[in-house]
Amino acid sequence: MAVKKCKTCGALFDSIGTPFCPECVKEMDYKYKVVRDYLYDNPDQSVEEVAKATETPEWMIMHFLRDARLTMKNASGLIRCEQCGRAITSGRFCDECAIRLGSKMKGAREAIQSGRAAGPRIYTNDDRRN
Repeated sequence: MAVKKCKTCGALFDSIGTPFCPECVKEMDYKYKVVRDYLYDNPDQSVEEVAKATETPEWMIMHFLRDARLTMKNASGLIRCEQCGRAITSGRFCDECAIRLGSKMKGAREAIQSGRAAGPRIYTNDDRRN
């Protein structure tokens, strides 16, 4: 585990991968439920309107969208595919890029499992001496 500084409150904590301390994660989980329930009843609202109505920071709603925990009708254009830059409504990748990356991952996994290395081999000086 690594000690990190929480992106929200600045507290130091033992991180297991998240950039938020346990207290902020609890608060974010609570806010997620509030936003989710609000969007269920008001699906056509913008990020700004949802933030104001639920008293949730816009960055947190954007984090939920990027994590694919939420999908909003009016979020198109706010989030871009990390691979090709196309506008998406949630997540990190558009459908086409997600399929392409999934295929590449599957190929790499099969190559590893079958024992053939993907890419160039690395040789050390010890290998040359034999």
